[in-house]
Amino acid sequence: KQLETERYVADQKKCLDGFSIGQVFRDYKHPGEIKPFAKAIVSAIYPETGNIKLVLSKRGTSTRWEAVVGAAVLRSRVETAETKDTADGLLF
Repeated sequence: KQLETERYVADQKKCLDGFSIGQVFRDYKHPGEIKPFAKAIVSAIYPETGNIKLVLSKRGTSTRWEAVVGAAVLRSRVETAETKDTADGLLF
């Protein structure tokens, strides 16, 4: 179990490059949410664990949510969204 945890943290740390505090992502889809968040802002980066803290907001409300996600997980979600946008642009 400890070895799995160490490998997971190492993978997360590798993916921290390219993220910076204040970086904004549009239409961020968080697991367990039906509608995507309009905006996700990186508010903190934890290099010791490879996690990133996000401040999330939805359209039409002033409520803010916070979520801590692994860098590798966030990178895969962001790359998927960018790939989808690019593919949609090529189709039309």
